[in-house]
Amino acid sequence: MKKVESKFRSMTAVEKAEFLNDKFFEMDGKLYHRELDHHSKTHGAVGGYDGQGYLRARINGCLEGVHRIIFAMHYGYWPEYPVDHRNHRRDHNHISNLREISHSCNLKNCRLSPDIEDVTGISYDGKNLSWRATVQHNGVPKRLGRHKSKLKAAAARFYGEVTCDYTACQSESSAKRYLEYKTGCDLTDVLTIETL
Repeated sequence: MKKVESKFRSMTAVEKAEFLNDKFFEMDGKLYHRELDHHSKTHGAVGGYDGQGYLRARINGCLEGVHRIIFAMHYGYWPEYPVDHRNHRRDHNHISNLREISHSCNLKNCRLSPDIEDVTGISYDGKNLSWRATVQHNGVPKRLGRHKSKLKAAAARFYGEVTCDYTACQSESSAKRYLEYKTGCDLTDVLTIETL
């Protein structure tokens, strides 16, 4: 098993994509075997769920994410960086929902709470009767100050996201969503937040 496993791992990024295109086809974000072999008994979708909600498939003894396989088949190379699901649904593997991003971008791209009042990176400090705003930059928490209102803390958080280049990574910002909801302003122009 070790020789077979190392064969896939030792292929170049382009060789992996060619190998996968020979073995599988993708339709509507699902992966299927091109032909029946002794491992696949049906033409059903390939892969099973892991403990984190991702679909995984065994390739020559290696367990790989179906999203990474589909990405490689579509773009012609094995991704060097994480493959992100734009809509945060880990089993939605349609190519339009997948993008290769850096590890730091992947960490910045957090799922939004369904509650519009929840804003990532701000919290209320009951001892000091103020709202704290923080943002992660290069793996280090960056303090964005204490604020008298949640709105001002959300504005500081959104400004921090912009200056730390979160906007290139995130599908959505909970701070931006909250600010737009509370003010009725469209914050596509970042300078608008300075007037809050």
